[in-house]
Amino acid sequence: MQEYLRYFKDKVLSVPGTTPLEFTEGPEAFKEAIQFLKTQLKLEPLKWSDELHYATTDHYRDLSSNEVFSHTGSDKSTFKQRIERYCTWGGTIFEAMDFAPRESAVDVVIAWLVDDGNPKRTHR
Repeated sequence: MQEYLRYFKDKVLSVPGTTPLEFTEGPEAFKEAIQFLKTQLKLEPLKWSDELHYATTDHYRDLSSNEVFSHTGSDKSTFKQRIERYCTWGGTIFEAMDFAPRESAVDVVIAWLVDDGNPKRTHR
């Protein structure tokens, strides 16, 4: 994320080879996210889950066929209900969705960490 800072001009991020993106807060939100990450404990790497893949694919197909952008399915299902169709879980779960055009999965995670324009930073 530190590397991205050098590609900002005002509130527009122009990384070579990618589509420029305009941010609400600009580089200040990136700097805040970097400071936030420095205070966090290291987490285990993410692991692939076929069951979660099935749940998210179902939701993606539902949203795309109904032209809806929502955490709620057309059948009024919540993310917990969709996950529980395929598996049981323990601990804490949540759903984070990204509808913006991104160059990579890393860019999606960076967007969640920066959480530009969201004063509560709930995606962190």
